[in-house]
Amino acid sequence: MVLPADKVTHSEGGISISQQGRRHEPIGLPVPVRTGRSLSGWGRRPLAAMHPAPASATIAIVEDDPIVRNSLGSLIRSFGYRISLFACAEDFLDCPPAGVGCLISDVTMPGMSGLDLQVAVKARMPEVPVLLLTAFPDPRMRDRAMASGARLFLEKPVDPDDLHAILHRILEDSETA
Repeated sequence: MVLPADKVTHSEGGISISQQGRRHEPIGLPVPVRTGRSLSGWGRRPLAAMHPAPASATIAIVEDDPIVRNSLGSLIRSFGYRISLFACAEDFLDCPPAGVGCLISDVTMPGMSGLDLQVAVKARMPEVPVLLLTAFPDPRMRDRAMASGARLFLEKPVDPDDLHAILHRILEDSETA
């Protein structure tokens, strides 16, 4: 089920789109706001100048909520990466894009969960690092994800600077491996 956005707020770090989740907790995702040649909240240099994106890197995003999926995709595209968006885990597994440098998946989705997707990806494409995102962090879920090979388990909303640095490091590590 997709719920409409309950609240859209603008701040120095970007735009936060919030919804009421199953537990009536806000789910927010900051999106950078362009101000001239820089992104507000990140100083004067564009993000791509701070950490250039590898030309061949495609970031696959699996997220059932279209608002979060598109916002996260726009954010990652602003870092200079190519993106490929999927509404569910099954769609990604049916037709994974060529040259996936990293998979970012929500944990809680209808059908196959992000945890189950991560296990399937590790079996089929063990070289692809998987980042899992959740608005409902749970230590047992985190332990299960990390034991199954997830590269990181992050809580929504993710700080854009942190996400950019994480992606840069993961892709840089993949290129040297």
